Amino acid sequence: MRNVKALLVMILMITSIIAQTQEIKIRGKVTDATNGSELPFVNILIKNTKTGTISDINGDYEIVVKNEKAILIFTSIGMASKEELVGKRRIINVAMESGVELDEIVIS
Repeated sequence: MRNVKALLVMILMITSIIAQTQEIKIRGKVTDATNGSELPFVNILIKNTKTGTISDINGDYEIVVKNEKAILIFTSIGMASKEELVGKRRIINVAMESGVELDEIVIS
């Protein structure tokens, strides 16, 4: 009986460790908050890492994170950056706001 209990405890510990290290696939669409059009080539980076991806021509993206505490950072030229906590979500659609007016850009 002790061996069975010890085996069950080991199985529970291993299951817990595996659950903590499972990768999570996140997908979604990035759009312009002003007109709802898809935003291609938006950079999506997992905060505090070098892991990232970009949205495709239709604004769609997929990225794999290590856990639900991951934060995704969305950036694009001319748009305000946006951060999203993954949490329990597996689909994260983002509407990005304009971040700069064209007359504010200085080219030297």
